[in-house]
Amino acid sequence: MKAGQLLVLGLLSGCVAGCSTPRSGLKPSSAAAPITTYKQGEAILCLTKTNSVLIALSQPEFGAGQPPAVFVLVANTSPRPFVLGPASVRVLGDGKPVRIYTYEDLKRGIEKEASREAFRAVMAAVGDSMSASSPTVSTTSGNYSMYGSSGWTAHGNFSANTHTYDPAAQAAARAAIDQRTDNWLARIAANKATQVNSLDWILRENTLQPGTYAGGLVKLHPEDLKNVRVVLFTVQAGEEAHEFPLEVSK
Repeated sequence: MKAGQLLVLGLLSGCVAGCSTPRSGLKPSSAAAPITTYKQGEAILCLTKTNSVLIALSQPEFGAGQPPAVFVLVANTSPRPFVLGPASVRVLGDGKPVRIYTYEDLKRGIEKEASREAFRAVMAAVGDSMSASSPTVSTTSGNYSMYGSSGWTAHGNFSANTHTYDPAAQAAARAAIDQRTDNWLARIAANKATQVNSLDWILRENTLQPGTYAGGLVKLHPEDLKNVRVVLFTVQAGEEAHEFPLEVSK
C-alpha cells in the first residue's frame, strides 16, 4: 500500500471523526509546539527536524471500548535509512505507558471473535437438528368404566402417547438447517475477511530509505487512558524523537 494512499485515508477519515459529537477523546495540547492545522474539524500536527513527522487525530474519540486512532506519517529527509513501525511510537498518559495495538493483536482479536461466532452457529445447528430428528408425539386420553357380573363397577382415566416419524419432513428440516448454517458461516467468513483487510491501514514495520515516506494508523488501548488528562505521543524518526503533547477531552 502506498504511503500517499495512507495520507489520503488519514485526512479523509478525519471528516467522520470531526463531524461527530465529542464524548471523550484526544485533542492537541494548548502548549503544543508542533504546527497544528485543522481539516474539517480534524487536528493535524506536524513537526520537522531533520525528518518530518505528521500525526492526525483521525479517530480521536473513544469510549465503550472503542480505541482512539492516530494517523502517523513520517518522511525521511536524512541521508540514512531507518526503520519505522509500532516500536517507533511511544505513548504516555500522565507519565504512564499507554499500550498500542499491533497489527497482530488486532488480527488475533478478529479471528478469535469469528471463531466464537462460528462455534455459536454450529451449536445452534446441532440443537435444531436434534429437534428436527425427534418424532412427533400425539397424546390420546379418555375415561373408562368396567362392570362385573356380580354388580361391581370400576371407573378410571387413561392416557397414551403415540410417536410418529416422518422421514421426508425430517430430511427437509435438516436440509433447511444446513443451508441456514452454511449461510451464517459464510457471513462470518466474509465479515472476518473485511475486518482483516481493513487492518492494511495499521502501522507496520517499514524501512524508510532517504527521500521516502510511509505511515499508518496507531490504535491505543482505551482502558489505559481512563482518568488521564495529558498524553505525550512520541514518534522516533531515525535518531530524532518527535514529541506531540495531547490532552484528553472529557
